[in-house]
Amino acid sequence: MRKRKALFGCIAAAIVVVVGLVFWLQTSANRASSSTGTPTTSASATPHHATMLAANVKLLEQALSSPDIKQQAKALATELRDNFLAQGQPMLPPGVSVKLKTDTFLVSSDGDSGQIEATTSDGQTYVLHLVLENGTWLVFYTEAK
Repeated sequence: MRKRKALFGCIAAAIVVVVGLVFWLQTSANRASSSTGTPTTSASATPHHATMLAANVKLLEQALSSPDIKQQAKALATELRDNFLAQGQPMLPPGVSVKLKTDTFLVSSDGDSGQIEATTSDGQTYVLHLVLENGTWLVFYTEAK
């Protein structure tokens, strides 16, 4: 009888943990996605032009232009890195470099999200949607322009 109570207690605890994990994952997904499935940032809430620090520009350009996916991951928001690395595929074809158009940098009114245009050496233009993590702008998602 005692073993049975202990077993049911362990099962109940496991259910609580699983339900909590599911709830956490759902709320995390809701924070990161709009109803269309596109991650959202508040950059659209009264954005204003700003100047990105040269060191941040350099970090993003070098990381995104690197053929090494571990280096590319350094340009991504922390919550995206593990999934990106697990895919094992670079963001861009080898040899393609990225240049940020610093005059297009916009920051949200709350200052924790923004966007900037980037061009690639193969002629593509993207909008990089950014989040501010520990004083560094990192890519949350991109869209072709």
